[in-house]
Amino acid sequence: MWTWQHPEWPNFRYDAEACRSQVDTFRLKSERLMGRMEALPADLHTDAVIGLMLSEAIKTSAIEGESLDRDSVRASLLQLMAQDTVAPRHQDEKAAGAAALMVDVRQHWAEPLDDALLGRWQSMVVVHQPLSLVMRGLYRNAPEPMRIVSGVYGRQRIDYEAPPAARVYEEMGRLLDWYNPTRARARLGWWRWPYDRRGEIVGTLSCCLN
Repeated sequence: MWTWQHPEWPNFRYDAEACRSQVDTFRLKSERLMGRMEALPADLHTDAVIGLMLSEAIKTSAIEGESLDRDSVRASLLQLMAQDTVAPRHQDEKAAGAAALMVDVRQHWAEPLDDALLGRWQSMVVVHQPLSLVMRGLYRNAPEPMRIVSGVYGRQRIDYEAPPAARVYEEMGRLLDWYNPTRARARLGWWRWPYDRRGEIVGTLSCCLN
């Protein structure tokens, strides 16, 4: 049984006291980091922000098994964030898309989430390919199940199967209704399955929320 097949889905319960110490530790470290960032001079502050966004872009893409060139992503971030006209130019569309996503999320993180905004973010990191079947900016609609599979060929194991495409709009509507009023810190796994590819982009937004 997958999580979305559970009778209580999505009204799960948890013991807040069981993880209070971890939450408090995270909050303390976050506040310390924010204090250090605010104390930096303007030029160093921009460098620090770009460094954090660079790390997030690399790690986020790694979830999909893609290895981005750090120098290309950094060059794109410099061009977008610092208007650095002497930053190295490159033709790496994936790196440019990842950088554009980081900057756009940082600029629009406070806006309510909706289908259009999520689709825009997803399309930034999916390079346009004329013959590709991957849908850009739209929720998936293929009848085939979306699965996470591990293991070698012939001995593969299904680690997770997402809700069928027919339920995507209903489930995403329910999720956005919960997310927007509370601006909750959503876990990455909640957001991966609505798209054909690169659904983890919404997880990036949760890193921007206080």
